[in-house]
Amino acid sequence: MAEINIGVLGAAGVGKTTFIEKAFGLQTSVSSTATGKTIPINGTPYTVRLLEIPFDDIEVEEDARISWPDVVNDEEMPPLDGALALYDVMNKDSLADIPEMLRQTRDAAARRRATTSAVSNKSPPPTSQSSHNRAQSEYSRSTVNSQVSTHIGRGTDPYGVEPKLRPVRQKSQRSAQKSFLNLDESASSGSSESEDNSSTSEDEPDTHSETPSDKKGYSFDNLVDRLLAQPMSKTGSKFAAIFLALDRKFAAPCRLLESIIRRFEALDRDARPHMVKTVSQLRHLAIMEQWVSSYPGDFAHPWTRRNMRQFVDKIRSNRIYAVAAKEMGHGLAVAAQDDDTDWAFSDKTCDCTATMDTTLNSLSSVTTLSDGCENDVLPGLSDLEPGHKDPHPGTLVTVPRSTSGSSSSSSQTMLNAVENAQRQALSLTPTSQTPCTKVQWHQLMEIPEEIIAKELTRIDWVMFSSIRPRDLVRHVSMNPQRKQACKNLENVDRMISHFNHLAYWVANFVLLRDKPKHRALMLEKLMRVARKLRELNNYNALGALLAGINSIAVHRLAATRELIPPAVAKDFMKLEILMGSQKSHFAYRLAWENSSSERIPYLPLHRRDLVSAEEGNRTFVGDGGERVNWKKFEIMGEVILGLQKAQGTPYPLMMKNEDVRMLVLDCKLVKDDDDLYDRSTQVEPAGGAGAADTRRGFRNFFQR
Repeated sequence: MAEINIGVLGAAGVGKTTFIEKAFGLQTSVSSTATGKTIPINGTPYTVRLLEIPFDDIEVEEDARISWPDVVNDEEMPPLDGALALYDVMNKDSLADIPEMLRQTRDAAARRRATTSAVSNKSPPPTSQSSHNRAQSEYSRSTVNSQVSTHIGRGTDPYGVEPKLRPVRQKSQRSAQKSFLNLDESASSGSSESEDNSSTSEDEPDTHSETPSDKKGYSFDNLVDRLLAQPMSKTGSKFAAIFLALDRKFAAPCRLLESIIRRFEALDRDARPHMVKTVSQLRHLAIMEQWVSSYPGDFAHPWTRRNMRQFVDKIRSNRIYAVAAKEMGHGLAVAAQDDDTDWAFSDKTCDCTATMDTTLNSLSSVTTLSDGCENDVLPGLSDLEPGHKDPHPGTLVTVPRSTSGSSSSSSQTMLNAVENAQRQALSLTPTSQTPCTKVQWHQLMEIPEEIIAKELTRIDWVMFSSIRPRDLVRHVSMNPQRKQACKNLENVDRMISHFNHLAYWVANFVLLRDKPKHRALMLEKLMRVARKLRELNNYNALGALLAGINSIAVHRLAATRELIPPAVAKDFMKLEILMGSQKSHFAYRLAWENSSSERIPYLPLHRRDLVSAEEGNRTFVGDGGERVNWKKFEIMGEVILGLQKAQGTPYPLMMKNEDVRMLVLDCKLVKDDDDLYDRSTQVEPAGGAGAADTRRGFRNFFQR
């Protein structure tokens, strides 16, 4: 049986034995220097061995050649086919020998390639695949016959050790031998996107005009090709969702629709096998279905909706595409005029409709309409807005039969959920009807912290569910005048206002009482509520409570804070660290990404991320300013995808607590920072003396 021997190099204590155990999935500890396992590779069984080799047993000859040991731990060493160099990222000393090892390996590999090239014309090719002989073994021990790849993470080395060797990938083996050992998934789109877009997919026509890059930008055709291509990495699997959420920033819906249909039609003329073409076309339809169901507003313009309906009618007679046509018909049934219609790149200024009819008529392989469709037509003029002239008088626009069942479709369900949340959110506007007195103070103190936290979470979830992720993009892209014309942006403004309202609510209830012991009781109560909010993953309300407790008017109350139990104060400090701004809110971002259950985001931070990406990066780059700066949209897309994922995991049904709702939304609060600070200095003067006539100041404060 053929053998593959790989040396595992490293200093003592870096984890060579653990690495071998994990690589082979062993349940028992490794007791031998060489550990092997039979693994089939391309249908041929190989004995793969991993051999532990300490750096101390490796010698470098005078001619800069690496000499491998003959014996390690009293066990004879077989010839090596490759090596892995391990080090401990927490131990700088474990890196000491790696730079020299890499340099020697590089030089030895270059010499061997030169020797192999010189003798290749003299030596006959091997007649069969066999194991290494003794001569090969001796040669292997005196020189390096293999490439050494390092067990080093992506990015800059923590200790600045150079050079850093990356695996060499053969072009002919790129698709056949891709594995977890050499798959390089970068967090940025630079190298991966260039590689994906510079080569043609196996089942897609090549429409690239120029190799894209982050610096040069990406043409619209580059992006559409990648949208329709089979994703080959984790980054690629996110591309479609990011593209569809943000494409309005650089292209009108009619342009994207025309591009997809044109590629769909081009596959019919392709010379490849029918099955390959069908799979590609189904992938195109899956993208279109995702687009229609997620953003029906993109099809609100009458021309775009009409062209999409014509396309659906032409493919629904084909039984292979019938299901996709039915689902797209459901999405078109709920497409209506909304804020997306005129936002950013609009169909009103797009010139794609003139070429769309030609593209639709060329769909030769799927143009046969199903029998009995004559009754499912309506005049094209009825789809047009008042004031728009029908570009094709007398044209009949067919409507899919499945439209009648649209209420059960996913797009309709999603739309109903959003509309229901928006209706509920209208009732969550503060009314300021009830004066804030000791009655409300005692009432709040008697309600358990868990019930308060659940009601705050219910309110935040309703507001968060009423926001469509694209609303946040519009919120950071538009000027104040245009924001006022967008009805759906009211939902974003409402949640932002509620965050500030909750922070003032905290300050008002803490400052309500005159005596420090009463203020301490309320402050402790709210700190415990904050812990319950953390357990519910309601980061938005948690951030609001922290903002209120750490406001100037409350934070300066030293006498009040001294009365807080040490255990409660220590636990609250952990929450402050979690939501702190250190390292760009690193602790919160880590908690947010690792929260797999129900969660509500800390909206101010995510909105700030979108503002930074929008204002700090241009939309178009390149010499002519016509290529899309996709790096900008990749950053914005990560924010949007996180919010979409959170909205897709709703909380279990929470019963409304009317008492808590009234205490939060109906109490009349003071929302002037100067007034709150005046009240704070009245109850605890800056000099530390007792508050003089605080009761009179208390009455004046709340009368204002």
